Amino acid sequence: TSSPEASAPGGPAAPEGTAIPVPTAPPQPTPTTLHSAPVVAPLLLGFWGVGEERLQRWLALQAELCLIRDVNPHLATQLPLDQAVAAGWLTEDQAQTAGDEEQEQYRLLLARARQQGQRLAITDLTTANFLPFDLPDGSRSTPSLQLELPRLLTDLGETVTPLVLVRRGASLFAALKQRALFRHLSLEEFARGYRAFARAVAGYRLLPVESFERHPGLWNAALAELMDLPLPPAGTAILEQPLPRWTLSREAEQHPDLVYADLLLGYEPDVTTL
Repeated sequence: TSSPEASAPGGPAAPEGTAIPVPTAPPQPTPTTLHSAPVVAPLLLGFWGVGEERLQRWLALQAELCLIRDVNPHLATQLPLDQAVAAGWLTEDQAQTAGDEEQEQYRLLLARARQQGQRLAITDLTTANFLPFDLPDGSRSTPSLQLELPRLLTDLGETVTPLVLVRRGASLFAALKQRALFRHLSLEEFARGYRAFARAVAGYRLLPVESFERHPGLWNAALAELMDLPLPPAGTAILEQPLPRWTLSREAEQHPDLVYADLLLGYEPDVTTL
């Protein structure tokens, strides 16, 4: 099996002991008002099952950040303002001034960050944007096939350069099938959605999670540099924790949409499965 450590689409895998290349983010839409310095740094995008818990634990080591986790409105277990209140970053009275509109809630968070001279670290697991899942009434959701949060933040005047957690498609499909919400997810549905995700994020900075446990020291330093954060001494121990693994479907490994998505996400073809 070939190495997954290339982070630029079509690029070669990083040799052992060398820095991992990071592609340039695509041009951002020009909003009507741009602030002088980005407050959202970083914005982490990904899917459930990409090892997102490790990155969130790594970010939690940074005292200067307000970490808002798993904010996707379709599947969030705790809304962003509720998280900010629980962390003591907002009062309940302040949170109530934003109302129910998602854009106004983020406007409040951004304004509060600037007042405090702090940065927001936001993780958005975009699984529900690209894959159908089971709803409580027995029906299934309809994915938008779009990255929604970067557009919302750009509309609010933020300069956003996402970092994207990625994993090989067949491995991610196996991980998602362990979750009850996706027990009815077919391979065709997943392949179609993950290909759309890969196309949406291609060109952003890609973080292949398989290589974290193989090169934890390199990634600890690389993440700190990418995010302009101090190097956390305990970060290496967090990143080297192994990903759960399940038996992979050969059909998934050979699916043309997933092979294409892997290529877009910087993975070289696994010739043993083609």
